[in-house]
Amino acid sequence: MQKEGDEENEESRKTLKQQLSENRARRFQEYQSRVQSKNSTFLLDEKAARFYEGLRQKELEKEELAKQRRALEQRRAQQAKEQQRALAKKKSLGIGKPSKTIRILKKPRTVNDDNKVAARAESKDEEEVSKPTTSSIVSGYSSSDEDDD
Repeated sequence: MQKEGDEENEESRKTLKQQLSENRARRFQEYQSRVQSKNSTFLLDEKAARFYEGLRQKELEKEELAKQRRALEQRRAQQAKEQQRALAKKKSLGIGKPSKTIRILKKPRTVNDDNKVAARAESKDEEEVSKPTTSSIVSGYSSSDEDDD
């Protein structure tokens, strides 16, 4: 009788491989149920998932349009600055130029004899005044010997 009971127990007993695979499957199902309860995307059906994906796409499109607008505004501002610089450069070049060509007429000079004599006398006075009184290399230097004189 014991042998018959042992045979039944052996048949009902599972191998280690079978036990491990069942345990692994059970743990995976528990993990999936926990993830589904925590993460709302598993709870969404197909229609709701498409709706939220559409909303996300619209947001991305809005951001892309705003980015393109900013880039366009920056390009326009840069072009406006370049145009202003070009206009300012043109204006600054035209300020100093006369509108018509100018001819410089040279008039012959007439020299009076009285002026010549007076000019020569003044130039001689300047030459005498401009001569240095000291022969030192550094001008403006006075030694104690010169102070005694």
